[in-house]
Amino acid sequence: MISAKSMDKNILDEFRHRIPFLKQIPDEIYYGLDTREFHLPSGKIARIREQLEQELGHYVMTYKSTTFFPNTDPNKHLCVNLKKAALDRKQTEILNKYEKITSQYGVSLAIYKNPIELIKPIQEAVELGLPYIQ
Repeated sequence: MISAKSMDKNILDEFRHRIPFLKQIPDEIYYGLDTREFHLPSGKIARIREQLEQELGHYVMTYKSTTFFPNTDPNKHLCVNLKKAALDRKQTEILNKYEKITSQYGVSLAIYKNPIELIKPIQEAVELGLPYIQ
């Protein structure tokens, strides 16, 4: 019988395979992430994600647009561990154009800074209004 922890690692390994920038996140952070909000890109969504990364020069993560678990330990949220990219007006317009397409598939996009920059989880949790343990 496969353990839940083993299944989680397999899922996270598949995300790293399909979204290469995730390989830059240290294992001790990465293998603690909750994947329930992630969308595993394939086909059209995978191509859109890759194209958007090239156009913006930042990293793009795919999420299920209808799924959010606010009571999850903040340290398990990718958005609490990675610095978001600061987009200018033109980049925001490009993102909006792509999100009109991905939203039809129940997928939203988050843009993370390139190069990867880790942040202090508690500080970001407070900014996002997420619960956290001190």
